[in-house]
Amino acid sequence: MDTGNKKQFISDTYLKLLESVPIDKITVKMLISECGLSRQTFYYHFKDIVDVAEYILHGILDDVSEKCIHAKNTKETIRVFLEAIWNNRRLVRKIENSSRFREFQLYVSKEVTDTMHTILDAKNTDLSHLGRDDIQFLLAFFSHGLLGYALERIKNNQEFDVDDLTDRLYRLFVMEMGTDRS
Repeated sequence: MDTGNKKQFISDTYLKLLESVPIDKITVKMLISECGLSRQTFYYHFKDIVDVAEYILHGILDDVSEKCIHAKNTKETIRVFLEAIWNNRRLVRKIENSSRFREFQLYVSKEVTDTMHTILDAKNTDLSHLGRDDIQFLLAFFSHGLLGYALERIKNNQEFDVDDLTDRLYRLFVMEMGTDRS
């Protein structure tokens, strides 16, 4: 198994463990035992158990970013984000029960903000009417708001209507950012 595959194998095994073990109970020892790998191999790929979770979250966001870059318009981009949150709600629930939830929440919010910035850049979105600080503020605001709303719904086992929320966020995004209306 090559290096990239081992890293993926470790993270996949972590996700499998999450199905039956609370997130705070998963240890490096438990994970390497389940993987059948040495401690040295684990630490070659990850600095600690939190690094595994961040790797998984980063992978999800990379996938979302790629899909968003290829989305045909702003509205579809918003839908991709919402579907990703909804499709990963089981993982979100597990992370929410972690003692490191706030740490994960800040990590994801920063990553979502960075992802939105990457998407706007890739799509050559004209935001020349806004200053850099305003753009950063709006992206962080949308990131925190979107995640906060989604987390609250997931925490309370409430679905959210992806179509309705997409429409609402699109209107707000277009109004605030002044982006195209495609």
